[in-house]
Amino acid sequence: MPKGKLVRKNRLFRQGKSNIESILKCSSEAYCCPICGGFKSIDELTLEHVPPKSMGGKEIILTCKACNNEAGSNIDLNIANQQNMIRISKSLASQKFNKPERAKVNIGGTEIKVEINKESDDKPLNISILGKCNNPDDIEKVKKYTREFAESGGSFSFKLQSTDRYNYNERLAKIGHLKTAFLVTVAALGYTFAFSKNLTKFRRQISAPSSQIVDFYIEYFESTSDECCILEIPQLGVIAVSFSGVRVLLPHPLSSLNSYSNTIGLIHDGKLQTITGKEIIWPQNFNAIIDNSKEFSFQIVDGN
Repeated sequence: MPKGKLVRKNRLFRQGKSNIESILKCSSEAYCCPICGGFKSIDELTLEHVPPKSMGGKEIILTCKACNNEAGSNIDLNIANQQNMIRISKSLASQKFNKPERAKVNIGGTEIKVEINKESDDKPLNISILGKCNNPDDIEKVKKYTREFAESGGSFSFKLQSTDRYNYNERLAKIGHLKTAFLVTVAALGYTFAFSKNLTKFRRQISAPSSQIVDFYIEYFESTSDECCILEIPQLGVIAVSFSGVRVLLPHPLSSLNSYSNTIGLIHDGKLQTITGKEIIWPQNFNAIIDNSKEFSFQIVDGN
């Protein structure tokens, strides 16, 4: 491990270890993994990019290797592919391409692989069918379809689809965003948040991404910047975490889960358009600002 990463890992280990000692009122030689609650030595831990690297995340917390392997690489790959598709979609919408992009589009009911490019602002958008990557019959279908529109003087639209290169599982990408929201809030607030009763099923969901364990709210929005934000809204029973065009709602540790569910229901019904609350500083390290607060009681809850 590079020296800089090793220094950061040791610092995060000491921060987590110090907090767990303060909470449990006893000496500990281990760090508590915020996902599974297991006590681990530094050799059993890995640095976590939060959000993932593909979204510009930084290493602000440690998780154990077991949790990272179970809910790590596969989830991160799905997020990376999702981000690539979002990049291509935005390029299409703005018609600004920094480089040629390969994509799969649906034209008149036929899926076909293309290369999309725009050499300069004064040039038209160029969509080239990739001859060797497509079935010749599909190429002929698309040619016929577009020719008919051209002869009639009309225009046609096409639907962008994930390519083989950027295929991703929407559910796993969402679990990845849930993981980001959870870990960044743990880094900001601490173990008291991570192991509150309200977060038990959420931790289990992150540990078992292929299972359906808990319903949670996530939305995508147009982001003009990489601004990251954590909002605490106890009256609605939620903590809202926003990053890179993604917003996830987590249950507030001091509110009931019914309050969280009711808020999600109001949003789905269109009865709650705007959420405002107290902003929590986005962490650059394991800040854990509420672990010593008298408002909270700490208890590791069995996630099984």
